Formats: sequence, C-alpha cells, structure tokens
Amino acid sequence: MILFVAFIIFEILLVFVSIIKTTINKNKKDNNLYEIMIEKLFQDISTFYDKLYPSDRKIIDYFMENNNKEYITEGEIGYTSNSLLSSELVDSKVEYKQIKDIPSTVDVITGRASIKITKYKLKEEVYQKFKLVINKYGKLSKF
Repeated sequence: MILFVAFIIFEILLVFVSIIKTTINKNKKDNNLYEIMIEKLFQDISTFYDKLYPSDRKIIDYFMENNNKEYITEGEIGYTSNSLLSSELVDSKVEYKQIKDIPSTVDVITGRASIKITKYKLKEEVYQKFKLVINKYGKLSKF
C-alpha cells in the first residue's frame, strides 16, 4: 500500500513538472514573439520618424519628453497635408481666447477680439507605441 501511494505521488509530481516545463516553454515562445513584434514596431516607427521634416520630429520629441502634454499654437497657422499636425496621428482642439488689447479677430456679432488657439496631442495609441519603442531602444530614430 505504501508503494502504491508513493507511486501515485511520484506520478502527480511528474505531471506538475510536465506542466511547469510546458508553461516555461510557452512563456519563452511568447517572449520571442513579443521581441519580434517590438523589433518590427521599432523598424516601422524609426522609418517613419526618420522621414519626417525636422520640425515634425521636434514636435514628436516634445510630446515624448513631456508625457504627451498639449502642443499649443496661437493664430492662424496653415500646415501642409503631409505635416504631422495635420495628420491622423494627432488630435487637435480649437479654442478662441479673448484679447482686450489686440484686435486680431473681431467677432462681428459681439464685437469682441479673440485669437485662435489650437491644442495638439498625439493620439493615445500612437503615444503608447512610441513610448514602448523609447523604453526598449532609448530612441525613435535608427540613427
């Protein structure tokens, strides 16, 4: 009877060891897949980043250094269609700030002067991907 109990305990231990080995191997495969995905993400982001105008790279750097804090512009500023700030990677919000001394834009109905304020932020999913690459590689550029 003691031999039978010892055999059952031994079999249970073998099953646990097998489960642990399988889990470890699966985690290694998952880690390898994760590393491959991060490397691909870095290649895609760095290729995109390196092709940007220097002014757009500075804006991305601003977002990354300031935890995606709003980048604010004042007045009527036109951006080309291939500019970062006119792309789908950023969200923008337009406000009008009242100004007492400077008649820049006067509302015809109210007669109040105001200036256009535009606030930009990277979309959260874009920011998180950039942040992931920076945490892994320390940079967004290949250079």
